[in-house]
Amino acid sequence: LWLAGTTTTVNESVKLTAPAGSYDLLLHLPDPTPGLLERPEYSIRTANEGTWEPKTGFNSLQKTLTIQ
Repeated sequence: LWLAGTTTTVNESVKLTAPAGSYDLLLHLPDPTPGLLERPEYSIRTANEGTWEPKTGFNSLQKTLTIQ
C-alpha cells in the first residue's frame, strides 16, 4: 500500500539475462482486469512530472541500468 505524502522504498533482487549495454528503467503498473491489462490509459500514472509515457502506460524512473 503506497499512500500519498509518504516515501516507499522497494528493495528487490532480480536476475537478468540481457546483453551488455545501457537500459532506461521504467515502471509499469497495469490494471490487472482482463481487457484492461493491455490498455495504457488504465495503467497507474505516478505524480512525478515528466515520467509518464502515454503510448505505453509506463513511468520512466529517469535512471539508467548499465550491464557490463
